[in-house]
Formats: sequence, structure tokens, C-alpha cells
Amino acid sequence: MKRLFIGAALVSALVVASEVKNVQADSYKPVISQGDSFILSQPDDVTIPWKTVINFPGDLSEEPNPDYLMAHNIYSDPDLKNFSGKYTGFLIDFKADYDPVGTYWALCNWNMDLSDFKKWYPDAKGAGAYAGFQNTVNGRKSIMSFWEVQYTDVDGSKKSHRAKMLYPNTFTNSFGGEGEGSNYIGDYAWQGDHWYRMYLGCYTDPVSGHTLVEQWAKDIDAGEWKKLCVFDTGLYNSCIKGGLSQFMEDYDCGTCCQPRSFEYKNIYVREVGSASWKPVTRSCLSVDTWYGNKKGSFSYGGTVARLYGITIGKGADKAGANETIKGYFDIIPDAPAETPF
Repeated sequence: MKRLFIGAALVSALVVASEVKNVQADSYKPVISQGDSFILSQPDDVTIPWKTVINFPGDLSEEPNPDYLMAHNIYSDPDLKNFSGKYTGFLIDFKADYDPVGTYWALCNWNMDLSDFKKWYPDAKGAGAYAGFQNTVNGRKSIMSFWEVQYTDVDGSKKSHRAKMLYPNTFTNSFGGEGEGSNYIGDYAWQGDHWYRMYLGCYTDPVSGHTLVEQWAKDIDAGEWKKLCVFDTGLYNSCIKGGLSQFMEDYDCGTCCQPRSFEYKNIYVREVGSASWKPVTRSCLSVDTWYGNKKGSFSYGGTVARLYGITIGKGADKAGANETIKGYFDIIPDAPAETPF
């Protein structure tokens, strides 16, 4: 391990397969916030020293890529062992200093609870979902997707069930390729090097009795919330469940040599039956090494309040095939939970 000081932050570098760094601010003191949860007494505003965290090639232009390789994905899997596993709300703050076209930041991956549905259709499966932000060739977008539920009907026929969009319009887009389902990809003019807060809310529609899921985003500097979309899952007595994980994905081999980064903080969940929010205070960051279509370098770590990571898909792959590359990081919120209403 080597240690060096950068500004007010202590940087610890650990060698895994590429350098993994952990930035820990040295002057933060937690204070009691709500109930038994803690927040920092001042914001965690340490600047991530990206060009120290990872080696930036002198030339970031695209290189010949006949095998259509892409930069690595970095995953974040929150430690939820002390939570109920069933939720009606999720919050996360997000920033990307490096945000090239062809990148998807999935800010929450979850499943809809099928317990009630399985009372009628015991073999039901599916109902995965995710939501986040994209930078695409057609502009910056928000996205929320629901994979279909597959089940066997009482007559023995194979059936599928899909969520339907209620807002901002009632046209429901369908997708395929990575399973099948319905989604909304809409214009949202988010900016790089700028903090945003995403809220997912899950509740029962008083008219239909169905479980609805809505996605909101807040430009934190501007203080403005925007309602992005609402879906009717068509399920009764359902809720958000699963790992509530994140990932940063390069899906365009034509921009793989460009740096991609993320920062996450203030991750909260609201459990079924509770009106209060609980902070997520630990997560496992990891790198994909199993697809066989990756190249370049990567790094990840944590500050006192944030999780962060960066990839640059330039040059040879720094990871071995199927190599385990992961690290666990503790975080403390630096802002209380906040919803649009």
C-alpha cells in the first residue's frame, strides 16, 4: 500500500489488477440526523483526483477496434443485510465528471415483488427493472425499464405480463434483445460534473389497486425536481425488492477509449410499512471480467460519503479473464433523505 496526500484528502492506493484507490477525508465528524442514522456535519466536497486515481493515456483518440471491444463495467452492490428486503422508495445522488456518448448509468436495479401474483401463477418469473441516466447519440436521457413477467396460465398456456406507462403519456414502448419488456427513454438535459438526485416511489393506485412506480430527478444546484415517468405494473400488493444495485456501462465500442466516471452518495431506502428513510452505509464495488469483450483500465473507491469509479477502454485489458476484482467501502450520508413531496 502507498499513501500520498492530495489537498485535504488522504489517498490510499491498493493494487488489485489495476490500481484501486480509496479517498478518505480527514476532518469530517458525523452528527445524529434522524432516529439512529447519521449524516456528516459538513458536505463531502473532496474533488476526486481522477488523473491520479487512474493513468490517463496521452492520446485518448479512438484506436483500431476490429473485435468491437468496450470499456469495463463497474458495479455497486449495496450491503442490505440489515434491511427488510421490501421497499416503497429509493434515493441516490449521482454525478459523472466524464460522460461520453454511449454510456448508461443504471442508478437502481431491482425486481418487483411477485408474491401476490404467484398465489395464482406459482411458476411466475421475471419482473426485473432498472432506472437511471444515459448519454446517447440522440441526446441525454432518463430511462426506466420493466422486464415482463412470464407465467403459465390455468389452461396450461404460456403467457407474459408487461407494465404499462401512465406518464408522461400512455404509449408504452416495448424492447427486446436483453429479454423483453416495456420502458420509457425520455429527454432529460442532465449535465456532466453536476449533481442529481433520483427518487423511485412505489405505491398503490387507489382506483385500480395496482402497484405503480414513478421516477423523479432533481437538479441539486437548481433545486428543481422533475417527474420523469410513471408505470402501472399491473401487479397487486407488490413493491420494490432485490439488490438495488448500480452499474456504469459502455455500450458503444466507438467511444470506448473515452474516460467514463461516476460518483454516488446519499443512498437511502424506505421499507414497506415505514415512512422513514434508512441510509445505505456500505457497498461492494466490482468490475466485470467475464464477458470477454472488454479492454483498457479501471479504478474505483470511496470517500467518506461517496462511491466512485472510472474506466478508460484504451489499450490492452488490465483484468484477467474471470478474475475477481472487488472492494468494500463504507460511506456516511452528507445530506438527509429528500423526496419531491
